[in-house]
Amino acid sequence: QQIQEVIKNEKADFGIATDGDGDRIAFLDEKAQVIPPPIILGLVAQALLKKYPGARVGYDLRSSRVSKEMIEEAGGVAVETKVGHSNIKALMKEKDILFAGELSSHYYFRENYNFESPVFITAQLLVIRSELGKSFSEIWETRKKYSQSGEINFKIEDKEAVLKKLAKKYADGKISELDGLKVDYEDWWFNARPSNTEPVLRLNVEAMDEQQMRQKLAELSDFIKQ
Repeated sequence: QQIQEVIKNEKADFGIATDGDGDRIAFLDEKAQVIPPPIILGLVAQALLKKYPGARVGYDLRSSRVSKEMIEEAGGVAVETKVGHSNIKALMKEKDILFAGELSSHYYFRENYNFESPVFITAQLLVIRSELGKSFSEIWETRKKYSQSGEINFKIEDKEAVLKKLAKKYADGKISELDGLKVDYEDWWFNARPSNTEPVLRLNVEAMDEQQMRQKLAELSDFIKQ
């Protein structure tokens, strides 16, 4: 919020925010909008795939479908990953993944020993802006195709029982148990993932538009709370 104010007051071209230990990075455009992490992942992946054609790029299973689409559009191989840096770094090593990102604004690069690389991300985005000669809002807004809920937490003691009920209710979708439960439909999907450390179930929903996303989020929320 502080950076958003500075961007507005100074008419800045962009803003950068990191977390306390500097391993997560958020990027803001000239309108002070946070650029969605799945789109940052896609933009950087497309730039890297020019240099490394056909490379594998990882995206965590909570990320927008737009990440996978942008990777494949640039000729890369999209690899869905579990959530969490230890899972992603291990998979990057196992499958020789060039670059990976999470919904939580962690980005990993093979050339940095699979560790988070926020400085690299910043430099790459500035190169993209320079080469395209457009503002950041012009670059990313054309990629906004879906509506996402963000991660919503529910206090649940018996997480496994709720996951089983969800799998039964939504059995007509394409089910994945890579990390919790993910169910894909043609025009929307959700992921429900149990916390490893507390009685919490984490829900992410994405749909074609805001109205459908809110409808499905309400439907799932009511079912989980039953």
